[in-house]
Amino acid sequence: MSVVGDINRERAAYSIENRAEHFHERETRAALYRHSARTLRQLAAEIRFDFRRRSQLFALADGFDRYAERLEGSILEDVAD
Repeated sequence: MSVVGDINRERAAYSIENRAEHFHERETRAALYRHSARTLRQLAAEIRFDFRRRSQLFALADGFDRYAERLEGSILEDVAD
């Protein structure tokens, strides 16, 4: 076995591990954003009289969901590569 071959195998293994950690990190962040969106919707549902504030909370929750979708979409694109 050559030293160059060993180095290339180590680089490939590191690259795979690094990408796996990056995927996991994005999945975790996406789950956190989804959880935040659910929490905001629950708070908005409890507001009875300030409809403008309620609308703002729903809009913010929608934004968290869109960002989570973007993260999940980038994960799928990376997997396809």
